[in-house]
Amino acid sequence: MQYGEGDTFIGIKVPTLRTISCAFRALPLDEVRALLNSPVHEERHLALLILVLQVEKCDGDHRKRAYDLYLGNTRFINNWDLVDCSAPQVVGGFLTTGPRGQALIEA
Repeated sequence: MQYGEGDTFIGIKVPTLRTISCAFRALPLDEVRALLNSPVHEERHLALLILVLQVEKCDGDHRKRAYDLYLGNTRFINNWDLVDCSAPQVVGGFLTTGPRGQALIEA
């Protein structure tokens, strides 16, 4: 499979997506999910950038819901750029601060 195979690209550059994500960082998770389920690559990228901003400064409950949203929608996180921009913060962030992370820190 080639990069982006089956994706629809509309030509929005990453710096623009980052600017938009800042404006919509408070977007409810249901709406983030709707973006993440889009066939348009840049919309999925935007959803993940928003999710990353949300988990930077959130409580444990929101971090867990973001983590669950991420893992429940991995079929839409199907290119290296989408994984690279989000997995360390969303998945890694939860695993290092959530219940498993506490066990790692205490050990």
